[in-house]
Order: sequence, then C-alpha cells, then structure tokens
Amino acid sequence: MIVTCISVTGNHEHCEDCTLVAGNGADPVVIHEHSSEMNAEFPALLAVADGVGGLPGGRRASEFVLNELSSRRPPETHEAWEGIIRDINAKLITHAGTADEGRYAAMATTLSLVHLTENSLIYAHTGNTRIQILNGIYLRLVTDDQTMYQWLLDTGNIEAAEKAPKNEIYSCMGAGNASNLKRIQTGTIPITDSQKAVIITSDGIHEYTDTDFLEDTLNRTDISTMKKAELIIEEALRNGSEDDMTIMIAKF
Repeated sequence: MIVTCISVTGNHEHCEDCTLVAGNGADPVVIHEHSSEMNAEFPALLAVADGVGGLPGGRRASEFVLNELSSRRPPETHEAWEGIIRDINAKLITHAGTADEGRYAAMATTLSLVHLTENSLIYAHTGNTRIQILNGIYLRLVTDDQTMYQWLLDTGNIEAAEKAPKNEIYSCMGAGNASNLKRIQTGTIPITDSQKAVIITSDGIHEYTDTDFLEDTLNRTDISTMKKAELIIEEALRNGSEDDMTIMIAKF
C-alpha cells in the first residue's frame, strides 16, 4: 500500500495538523508540515489529528495524541478503540494540566484514524477531520462532522445552521475536561475490489473543495497520487482556505 500525504501551514505560525503512518514492521512516523510518499505494509494504522486552533497548544495536542496512538497495539474490533481513545484523552488532559505550568491546560485536538488490514478498514473518529473511501469512481463519506453546523442540519434547524460557523466542533480530545469528548464514532468496513483508496482530510481541505472536484481529481489516470494531492491543496487555497490543510491518500 502506498500512502501519500501533504500538510500545509495556514495563516498562523505553526501547523497544528499532525499525521501518523504506522505499517507492519516499520517504525511509526508522526509529522507536522511535510510532503511524503511511503510504503506501508498491512496491517497499517493511519491517522490525522487537527489541533483546535481557537485554544493554545493545538500543535502540542495533536502531536501528543498521535505519539500516544503510535505506541498502542491496534485492537481487532472497532468497539475496543473507544477505550483506547478515552485512555489517551485522559493522559492528554493530565499532561496538559502539568506541562509548562499549565499554560496549555485547554489544548485540544480532533482525531480520525483507520486501521487497515487486507480485508477490512476499522475506523475511529471525533471532531471534524474526515475519512472517505474511493469506492469505484465515487467518494463515500465514512465519518460524521461533529460540528454545531452539522448537528443543526441533522435536527432540521436549517435557518440556525446557516448562521452557525461550520468549524465549531462539539466533540474533541482534551480541552481540559474529559466531558468534551462527547462522541467517538467507530465502525468496520469490509475491503472489496471496488474500493480503491481511503482519504483522510482536515477541514482546511474539505470545507473548501467540493465532492465533484475531489472525485474528478482522485480518478485521474494521467498524474501521480502526489500530484493529485497537490491539486487538491491548490483548489482549497484558490477557494479561500486559510486553515492548516492536510490530505492523506492510501491506495489499496
């Protein structure tokens, strides 16, 4: 499996997005700003964490969570991931409250991860990073955006949703209290011949690129996967993204 990833810093000093690639028999790689392409043998653990930008220490939070995640042995069932994530969340909160005299006690991050075997994709998710699967020529959204905007849409409050900021999340890791991790979405998807790739993005990408553009770009046969990722970044920038931008594409 080839894993292609690009992370780009937005309109602040440091990139608060962080990525993890951990393949069988290889040392895990946890990186912020970067562009890379690497082989990952099954089973593989891939993740994107997006530090919450409205709170201090978002970069620290995303990196802490993925470093903790890289040291864990992935469970065989998606149900077991909830306990692991809650344990890492508790460690994040403790660390945040004691490090640097508590200056970053409220640091927080989203998390979207996939554990890939040759036959299945197990996922776990909180926040508004996003996991999608390229099924044939179409993208299938796997995770829900845990934002107030999406919650208002789902509950039929269309008028209120139109006034709500799209990036205001209601569930995350950290933020000083375990009660902020309100929801962990998990599941298992069988891998079939029709499924071509899994794509994980931070909201700096998917809030500024529509599905048609993503599908058209991902299905191109005349360019490399790295070029596809670059074109998607360029499209997000063209459409006004000022946030950190991360896209990870894992081709089966």
